[in-house]
Amino acid sequence: MAIKLLHIVEALKWGSSVQVIQGIWYKNISVRTVVWVANREAPLTSESGILKVIEQGILVLLNGTNSLVWSTNTSRSVQNPVAQLLDSGNLVVKQAGDDNSGNFLWQSFDHPSDTLLPGMKLGWNFVTGREVYLSSWKNEEDPAPGDYTYHCDPSGYPQNILKKGSDVVYRSGPWNGLHFSGAISSRDSPLYTFGIFSSKTEVYFGFNLTSSVITRLTLSQNGALQRWT
Repeated sequence: MAIKLLHIVEALKWGSSVQVIQGIWYKNISVRTVVWVANREAPLTSESGILKVIEQGILVLLNGTNSLVWSTNTSRSVQNPVAQLLDSGNLVVKQAGDDNSGNFLWQSFDHPSDTLLPGMKLGWNFVTGREVYLSSWKNEEDPAPGDYTYHCDPSGYPQNILKKGSDVVYRSGPWNGLHFSGAISSRDSPLYTFGIFSSKTEVYFGFNLTSSVITRLTLSQNGALQRWT
């Protein structure tokens, strides 16, 4: 699955202003399909933004006046930090030459927008206390977080839930190893496998490819979950 990082994804217009976001989109899909946005809550007002890694191993987005617009965070530092977009679509900050995912300083897979890609983990890491979940765009032109979020709920028997604000509007039912009890049609495809995986350190929902197909799961601004293949 070839995914390309653009310096500027698109000049998105709403109202009388021009909003510019930095993100990741598919390289080999003719219709521009954005799968991740960095500055979704702080769009640029011109196309002169710069994305770079500074010495501490932090990825920063600067505007035309060199002011900070968006940045990552890390509790560690390395001698020679670099940013790299992996073939999976995961944008990572790491020590140059170190491909061990356990050593990444930061990764976009831990901070998704409205799209779940193969290999992403939607759920909870009990060691770090971090939850990874999807959040819808505000509307088709505004990537700021919207009304809906999609979570893997680890309480009791793990299941996926859809929320509008703080209200749960859909439950998948517990995962029984084959499908979700509340969605019998949610079975593996010849193209990918999916499920909820749990251990003492984490509980998460995810899917992995069994073919070379391009597929993703998205959460729309209206709260609709859709599988694209």
